[in-house]
Amino acid sequence: MKKIFKNMLALLASGVIVFSCDKDPDDVTGLKGGEVEIKSVSFLKDKNKVEGKQELTELYKGLFIKKTPSDISKYSTAEETALSSKIEIKENDIYVNIPYNQVLKVKEVGNLNATVTLSKVPTDVTLVSSSTKIASTTFDIPIRIGACELSYDNLKDDGIITKNIRFSKKVGSKNVAFDYFVHFQYDKKQTKSTECNLFPTGTAQNAAITNLSFTRDYAISTTLKANNSYVCENASDGHAKCSSLSKTSTAVTPVRSETTKTGDSETNAIELHFNGGTLGAGFSATSFNDFIGNSFDIAILDHDYNATDNAAKTAKFTMPNFTFIADGAILPDGAFFSIEGVTGTDCGKAFSKRICPKDPSKPFKITNPMPGADNGIIFKVVAQDGTSQKFYKLIFKNKYTTNWTTG
Repeated sequence: MKKIFKNMLALLASGVIVFSCDKDPDDVTGLKGGEVEIKSVSFLKDKNKVEGKQELTELYKGLFIKKTPSDISKYSTAEETALSSKIEIKENDIYVNIPYNQVLKVKEVGNLNATVTLSKVPTDVTLVSSSTKIASTTFDIPIRIGACELSYDNLKDDGIITKNIRFSKKVGSKNVAFDYFVHFQYDKKQTKSTECNLFPTGTAQNAAITNLSFTRDYAISTTLKANNSYVCENASDGHAKCSSLSKTSTAVTPVRSETTKTGDSETNAIELHFNGGTLGAGFSATSFNDFIGNSFDIAILDHDYNATDNAAKTAKFTMPNFTFIADGAILPDGAFFSIEGVTGTDCGKAFSKRICPKDPSKPFKITNPMPGADNGIIFKVVAQDGTSQKFYKLIFKNKYTTNWTTG
């Protein structure tokens, strides 16, 4: 009776208790003789894809250690097997132990599809959620998860998210029901990773940081493209375009600026930079030499026009929008970008070099409106344990050094 009372309280607390007009709650006393005995539960990739796509649902990804990037290829069969091996069944309680994730928050409502295996096929037993009579030992059960329910806020401090699986059997004039309770919780036996390096510590100065790549013309939406500030159209009416600029490379990557800073604090942040090109005499052209794949031109530009008469002027090119995203970022398993507690330097201050706290994996804007000011962003990479971290600064170098543009 204590067990039943405990389970009823758990259901009330989680908001998942099921009532039906043809069931008397007093009859939730259990099917006798081990008639429904769950032997194993697993969550399989093939059963948890976005409908019509070869992508995994965010709910399914939430059962694994955080991955950046999080495409389907990063979730191996071995990890799927490891997750299943950590699912514990104790009487009618099923414990799903998932890796610690301090930034876990799945905003969408959806299903986690569990594959359940019974020890034997029961007789005349129905799965209540689908009103389906069980006819085999293995079948799938959708577990409904609410918006923001699978989250760090609900799992921290030994928190548990509880759902139920109800079976029913007609006994005489009554429906006798039996519940299994599925508990999602952080794995208490896991050793949390302390890895927070964006790239190997031995990376040489001026080496390309491919773990922070920016894809040219990356489509953020159907109407907005990021990383299109490589075009390097020059600053004033009548000036030439960039000298020998190739646009064939897919990605643009920053390079390491120095090798002495350790990233242990904001003032000692490890520095990376994009080249901004070199402006020729008289602002005649901008050249990049061998740095095309490591350069963004984010100087404020004026259109180059097809005519000088104001009435007939048409722009020769589309202005970049100075929007960026490190869509190709790669982090250690469990690690994440953060700007919590990061202040930057003169962010938003006019006529200053501006270093602003920005998460590079989310769209951000940056320009160089003032000659000589190499503006940039600053951020942290935080390890799975939530405490180990390193600071990084990404600078966009300015091709204008001491003079304003003319025209």
